[in-house]
Amino acid sequence: VSQSRYTTLASLHRMLPTANILIYDDGSETIDHNITREYFPAAQIFRAEVPSGRADIAIFRSMKLFLETTTFRFVILTDSDLIFDKSLPRVCNDLMLETDGFCSIFNTPNHAGVTVDKVWCVKQSVGSAGCIFRRDLLETIVNEVPLSHTYDWDWCRYLQVKQLRILCTNRSYVQHLGFFYGQNSSPTSGDFGEMFLDYEDLNKSIILCGFVDALRAIALR
Repeated sequence: VSQSRYTTLASLHRMLPTANILIYDDGSETIDHNITREYFPAAQIFRAEVPSGRADIAIFRSMKLFLETTTFRFVILTDSDLIFDKSLPRVCNDLMLETDGFCSIFNTPNHAGVTVDKVWCVKQSVGSAGCIFRRDLLETIVNEVPLSHTYDWDWCRYLQVKQLRILCTNRSYVQHLGFFYGQNSSPTSGDFGEMFLDYEDLNKSIILCGFVDALRAIALR
């Protein structure tokens, strides 16, 4: 398995080397969850005995797990193939103060938006990766939005019904690299974050590894 499959761990460690993180392993059969110890020795790792088989179910499980096992006020949902802008910890709290308890920091054209100002656009929907939830709103969503195979679309519709803004930063603070792995990844339609600016040092190396993986995947087809 290529090192680029551990993108999130490496880039997260670059941004927050002493972070207290929770890792939800959805029973992966291709990625060794023990590698997390190389980056975050004290990480809390929860591994499902049986894989859910779908990203929507996995994200619902991780939401519930966050609520059941922590008291943190905010959660940032990510997956295994994102890199982070290292300025995110500095701006995260200020961003959330301007929201209704939710925002996305991953501005992908796959989910169209209307620009509000220099910082924000508003959307009808977003994917789960790169979303920040305030705890009370996340708890409400988990309790009131039934699990389905369109779960992120469903909770987006729930926010609209409740007249809560689906805000997204114009500048992406995470970037998606895995266009060949995973349920929602494709070389022609995978999500790509607009205005992601942090392509320095380790992030640059990770991107190069991902590019090599992409070439290898094409060659094997």
